[in-house]
Amino acid sequence: MMNKRSILAAYHVDNALGLATEARTGKGLRKVAQRRVDAHINTALNLAQTSNLLDDEAIRTVHHFSCTGGTLFAKCIASMANVLLLNEIDLHSTMPRVNSGSSTFTPTDIISLVRQGDRDISSDLVAKLFLGDLEVLREEQWMIGRNIVLRDHSHSHYLTGEIVAETPTLCELVRSRFSIRSIVTVRDPIDSWLSMITLGWNAYFEPPSFEEYCRRYLVFLNDYKDVDLYKYEDLVIDPKKCMKRICTALHLDYFDGFEQAYGSFRFSGDSGRRDNQNIMIHQRRSGGPEIQLEIERAPSYLPLCSVLGYSGVAPSV
Repeated sequence: MMNKRSILAAYHVDNALGLATEARTGKGLRKVAQRRVDAHINTALNLAQTSNLLDDEAIRTVHHFSCTGGTLFAKCIASMANVLLLNEIDLHSTMPRVNSGSSTFTPTDIISLVRQGDRDISSDLVAKLFLGDLEVLREEQWMIGRNIVLRDHSHSHYLTGEIVAETPTLCELVRSRFSIRSIVTVRDPIDSWLSMITLGWNAYFEPPSFEEYCRRYLVFLNDYKDVDLYKYEDLVIDPKKCMKRICTALHLDYFDGFEQAYGSFRFSGDSGRRDNQNIMIHQRRSGGPEIQLEIERAPSYLPLCSVLGYSGVAPSV
């Protein structure tokens, strides 16, 4: 597919060829025509080189499960130099889109507007609309030196319904048109599960158990098995060290003042952390004997800890 720069480059090449033809047959116009031919050729070369650089520009994607510190990671990434972060994306989410029984007001969201008018909109059309918008946004942001980062809403994909949705992942969708750079952020599954229970988010999937949560987590990690993991605990212990590693992985310019800037962002999904002044370790939520027993009896817990890089010793909750 030719982008606008490629089309403009071809236009200038055609003009140069036309002028060169005229110069061969015309009288007294050769010097003027040569200058115009040179100008068109130089413009075409600059456009072609710029287009190739744009083609090499990657879309960055960030993935995590609910209650794992994902919003904190997102805010820190959004605070880096020359970054535009788009928050919580899932084109195939089945989570409710209505408020108080009426449709959500989305006057500038073309996909939501089409969905309101056509309940049978195809997933292919949704993908085409999203990728088309992303292509325009990518080019516009690239022209001003900004990088696009997409934060996945993995909860919709993996933690809703009776089974894990059999729809393309955000990585698969974006990779179908663009080059990508991706990371996965994780947290001790005990902490994330206790937060899930507190918020009642375990009720979104069946059965709403710790074992089912671990099993679905493993499915998610398998889908992103080739993507590097970054721990929430590392972020809160040494924010700068962790974010330098993430910026290196995503090829983003690191900004040392992100700890003072991240609190200015207001993103959906901010379920746990309300302190926007300091990045620090939070005390583990309390559980109870029933939850403790459920954790100890979950067969998928140890395999999950092995993949995530945690000890797998069920602590007292």
